[in-house]
Amino acid sequence: MPIDTVIFDFGGVILPYLDPAWLSANMPYGAQIQEAIYEYLNSEIIWEVMRGKLKEMDFWTNKAREKGIPAEAIARYLQVQTAREQLDEKVLAHMRRLKEGYKVGILSNAGDTTRELFEQEYRFHELVDDIVISAEEGLVKPEPEIYILAAQRLATRPERCVFVDDIPENIQAAEGLGMRGVLFTETESSLACLDALLSQGG
Repeated sequence: MPIDTVIFDFGGVILPYLDPAWLSANMPYGAQIQEAIYEYLNSEIIWEVMRGKLKEMDFWTNKAREKGIPAEAIARYLQVQTAREQLDEKVLAHMRRLKEGYKVGILSNAGDTTRELFEQEYRFHELVDDIVISAEEGLVKPEPEIYILAAQRLATRPERCVFVDDIPENIQAAEGLGMRGVLFTETESSLACLDALLSQGG
């Protein structure tokens, strides 16, 4: 079945994560913040945030209190991590080119502050056809329902979609629904893999 849609993950694809060593060495309270991030990624709390059951800033307020991190240090970290210049411009340029021939979407496991960031800071609504954010839907990758929702909102079928993500489990779930998957590891090689897949015409 021909491909008519390309869906991108956000964190780790469009937005690279700050290098942990750099964060620990260069940000105020960077080591404590990196420790908090590690604990977050390896706990059940992440799913509460991703499903919209826990507000992102409530998590950070609690974690800052627990680890003795000043609120301004947390605010500075979040500002740097989500800065417009932190986005991968090569990925964004590729998305713009794809828009000439495909529907383009974003599907992100992300918290309650994400929509404002996407629309006011990044203006993603001017770049893509639709954005699905897990906290708004109460669904998370790799649950199949959120991929199906993303395809429906783009007025297509999973079999007509390519999904780009940096987490293997998320790719496997997409492929289980009939989507083609591109595991994002490094910008240029991953975009080349995407182009090669699209050139096959589905």
